[in-house]
Amino acid sequence: MAEPVVDTERRSGAITWAGLVTPDAVAAEEFYAAVLGWRFMSSSLLLDVPFDVRVATAGSVPVASIQQGIEELEFPAVWNAYFAVDDLDDAVARAKANGAIVLAEPFQVGGGEESAGSVAFLLDPNGAGFCLWQTPGDLAPVSRAEPGFITWTVLYADETLAGADFYAKTLGWQIDEPSPLDDYRLARLPDGSRVAAVRRLQEGQLPCWRTYFCVADLDAALMAAVTRGGTVLTPPSRIQDGRMFAIVADPSGARFGMMQAD
Repeated sequence: MAEPVVDTERRSGAITWAGLVTPDAVAAEEFYAAVLGWRFMSSSLLLDVPFDVRVATAGSVPVASIQQGIEELEFPAVWNAYFAVDDLDDAVARAKANGAIVLAEPFQVGGGEESAGSVAFLLDPNGAGFCLWQTPGDLAPVSRAEPGFITWTVLYADETLAGADFYAKTLGWQIDEPSPLDDYRLARLPDGSRVAAVRRLQEGQLPCWRTYFCVADLDAALMAAVTRGGTVLTPPSRIQDGRMFAIVADPSGARFGMMQAD
C-alpha cells in the first residue's frame, strides 16, 4: 500500500468518484451510513438517469453513489471506480482501440446549466469494470485523506499485469516497476503524482478495481460493518507510512477498503 492520495482539484486520469451497484440500495444506504458516516440525498442532476441513484455525502460534499441494480441483469454487487477525463469521446475511443468493451456509451447526466457532465461505463481487456467521467470545468469530487472520502484505489489484474499497460495507454499513467517486496506497482500521472496501484490477482479473485475510503476510526468502522452484516476479508494491516487499512465485504458482497485517517 502507498500513502493516500490527496487532491484539491479534478485531474484527468485520477479517480474522482465511486459508484455502488447493489441488489438492495435501501439496505446499502443504512450500512454505509453506519460504517462511513455518509448521508444520502437525491440530486436533480440525476433525475433523467434511467435507474434509481442516491448520492452519498461526506459532510456536505458528494463523494459516491448507490444505484439499485436492474434485477433482470443479475449483476453482482460491486463498487465501480470513476476516472476523470478532459474529453470523454476521445477517451472512450482510445479505450476501445486499446481493447476495452463499452457497456454504456457516453451519456449526459443532467442537462443545461445543471449538467454534471457525461459518463461512460466500460470493461478493460481483463474484464475489470470502470467508468470515465467528463465534468464541466474543474467541477468534480476529488480524493482526500479525510473521513468519508475516496482515498486510494487498486486494480487487480491478471498475472501478466496487462491491465497496467491498458491504463497507461488510455489514461496516460506511468507505471512504476514492482515493489521489491511484492508485485505492487504504483501508477502515476505525468507530473509524477500517485493515482492508483496495480496488483496481480489473488487466487479465486476476478479482475476488479478496489476502492478505499478514509475513516476516522478504523476499529470502530470495522465493528460497525460486522454488526450490520459485513465481513472482514483482510484484517487491519499497516502500510509503509504507518496508516492502518482493512478490506471488507458489505452484506451484498461488494468489496471495498477502509483506511485510517491521520
